[in-house]
Formats: sequence, structure tokens, C-alpha cells
Amino acid sequence: MIPDFNHPILKKTVGTLLHELTGTQQSPMKKLIPFPRPIRTASQLPETQCHWLYGSGKPRSTETHKTQVMAAVNVTPDSFSDGGIHDTLPTALRYISSSVAAGAAIIDIGGYSTRPGAAFVSIDDEISRVVPVIQAMRNREALMALKHDVDDSEEALEQHIEAIMKIPTSVDTFRWEVAEAAIQAGANCINDVSAFTGHDSWSPASLETEVLNEKTVNMKSIARKYGVPVVLMHSRGDAGSNKDYSSFSYAADKEGRGTVLEGVRVELGAKVDRVVRGKGGVRRWLVIVDPGIGFSKTLEGNLEILRDARSVVADVNIGQGSFIFLFYNFPKVI
Repeated sequence: MIPDFNHPILKKTVGTLLHELTGTQQSPMKKLIPFPRPIRTASQLPETQCHWLYGSGKPRSTETHKTQVMAAVNVTPDSFSDGGIHDTLPTALRYISSSVAAGAAIIDIGGYSTRPGAAFVSIDDEISRVVPVIQAMRNREALMALKHDVDDSEEALEQHIEAIMKIPTSVDTFRWEVAEAAIQAGANCINDVSAFTGHDSWSPASLETEVLNEKTVNMKSIARKYGVPVVLMHSRGDAGSNKDYSSFSYAADKEGRGTVLEGVRVELGAKVDRVVRGKGGVRRWLVIVDPGIGFSKTLEGNLEILRDARSVVADVNIGQGSFIFLFYNFPKVI
């Protein structure tokens, strides 16, 4: 992350020290996002579900890599991705149950639709939508209602319930009040489509100021307080608006591609910097970036990101080996 930084006591760079420790400077470590275990009260210090693994440089021939799949549960009556069919506790739990059984690695729960023109939802209403679902996911008695949906033995049901109770869960919100309520209910990740800047805060001019708004400060505070990873997505306010990337035309290749990638790199990079730098910043290794497929991009722009999303991670200033997060629920937005 800072390979050229000199250690004040050892008088060696971080890169040199890492080389001495591992014997290599290529792929020195495999990084896993440390999702904290679900907590019951705000005063409890969350433990971590994952940890840092230090490799020997060259990957072992037996090492395999698996794509992790997220199941999005939209507890809203106006969702564009599922038509609002999971906006009650029983239907949401059944969808979560089937998703876990199908191999989902994380559950994402949202109570405010990002559909263009979606109705306003108050903070209290958003909390009342997502918190009961998260609480039920962490409650064995509540999950026993799923016994009619599991056609197997009591042992299999118990294992299934245990898997639901332990699965990492993110709350999809741009409000710090909802994020904190969800974490206290048992969520262990914040997924913010506005990257901690607020739902309607984007404008080109906003990229020039270094003054953090209240929403950014409060969301950073919650992420730091509970030690949870965060997903920071590229967006420009309303999902169906602001699709002009002509100001980044200098990055276009001979086929005219590259302007959207450059826009995501610059704009999302600026937001990431605001979240991780300075007093109270979120730890860089807790940041997951999402290029925002389907948000403020044309069909061609979305395809451009899909073709070369890796370059966004390489350039966005969140540290070597950081993660990219692709959220494929865009067909009705573009």
C-alpha cells in the first residue's frame, strides 16, 4: 500500500521489510475483507470472520479461486430488480433461505429503492423495513419458520439455519442512522451507492472541494465505530441521470472507449480518498469499490466497464490488492 515509506526506526522501506519477511515482492499476501461477526449490542467489540493470509509468493497449484455471489434482498414495494416481491418479512426470509441454499456468499438488504423516480422513504420507514429482516436472520426461533421449506432431516434444517445466522450481511443504505441500526441488529457491512456522500450530493463541482459534508463524516464515524467493511459505489445521484462523460474524452482510445472508465476512476477515486484519508478515516483494507454498473451510464458505458473493470481497481487509490464489487441489477435502469 505504501511500499516506498521508510520505517522511522528500522530505516528501511515497507517494500524492503515485506521482501525480507516473505522472500518475494510479487503477490506477497492474499487479502480477505475482515467482516466482523454479528453483534448484539453497540457496546460489544466485534470479532473478525476473516483474516490476513501471508503467502509464499507463487500460488500453490492446489489453490483455487471462487467467485463470491451476493443475493440482494430489496424490502421495498417499488424495487426495479425484483418487482417488490420480497417486501414482507416472510417473503424476504424465504428468499434469503433459498439464496443461502443456492450458495450465496453474502446477503445485501435494502429498504430504499434506487430506481429512477423512486418514492421518498423516511429514515424511520427505512429502518423499519431492513432491521426486522436482519434481526430475524440472527434469531434461531424466527428462522424455525423455514422448516416447511427445507425438505430434509432435522439435522439438515439445523445446519441451514446456522448458515443463515452466520452469513455476512450488508445493509444497502446512504444514511448513517440506518447503517447503525442495521449493524446493531446484526449486519456487518455497509453498502452505500453514494460512497458516503449522500443520495443527491453529486455534481462536478463537488469533486473540487475538500470539505467533508455531514453525511460523509457521520458514515465514516459509524464505519470506524463498528469496524465494518464498506462498499463504495460510483454514482452521480439519480441512477437514470448524468450520463455525460465527455469531459473525460481525453482518455478515449482509437475506438472511442475509455471515457466512462476514466470518469469512474477519477470520481470514485476522489470519494474513496475522502473516506480513507484524514482524521477518522476508514481503514483502506476495509474498502470495497463498486464501479456502479447501471448507475448514470449508458448501455455502451456499462459494457465498457464490464470489459475492463480491472483497470478501475488498478488506478483507484485504495491500495494494492483491493477488491472490486460488481452489482448486476441494471437492466431496467439503462
